[in-house]
Amino acid sequence: MIYIDRLMRLNNETLSALSQEPLRGTVHFGIPTDYAQTFLQQFIPRIRDAFPELVPQITCGRSRKLRELVTTGDLDVAIVTGEPQFASEKSLWSEALCWYAPDGLPMDTEKALPVALLESDCALRDLAASDLRLSGLDYHPVLTSTDMANLYSAVESGLAIALLPESSVTSSRVRPVQLDQLPGQRLLTMNVIDSGTLSPKFLAPLQQCILAAARALGEKK
Repeated sequence: MIYIDRLMRLNNETLSALSQEPLRGTVHFGIPTDYAQTFLQQFIPRIRDAFPELVPQITCGRSRKLRELVTTGDLDVAIVTGEPQFASEKSLWSEALCWYAPDGLPMDTEKALPVALLESDCALRDLAASDLRLSGLDYHPVLTSTDMANLYSAVESGLAIALLPESSVTSSRVRPVQLDQLPGQRLLTMNVIDSGTLSPKFLAPLQQCILAAARALGEKK
């Protein structure tokens, strides 16, 4: 990754020197709340190294809200969760998405399953609601939150099952749910979109930084 980053930095310096529009000033980025902490650790050092005169302004939020802000031009570039109706978006990375349960929690389908659910407007909330509806299982929401980390804590503590990205699971006390009524492992894809407010000469090297940060994030997982 160090060699790749050096090549990318040299490429960015060349682009900056050749471009009539210097790579400087404020650029508004959108990053999904649940990935912000780990992604920023990879992204900010790269953007500062490649473009020392650029001032990143970051907005964290749910992907659907970030899409709205890109559409209105309030964000220049954003990372968003892939959804079927946006199939043409450029993919950054993918990871497993699965229902998880506390190790040792009995999966008794004769009783209401304790579940933890997102309450914000996002693709994962809709997927979880659809899975539960189609399963025909009786369930009881024991925790609702706008924060994915709280859902994971509910699972790890033994309180509930939840639909989670694999990257959020860090404990051996958590395992995939084994129930025929619920889907198995699927892919969650993260994409990059832009508002068209930046010139292609400006946007292309910025996207290289985003892609490099995404690759590094994937390698850490």
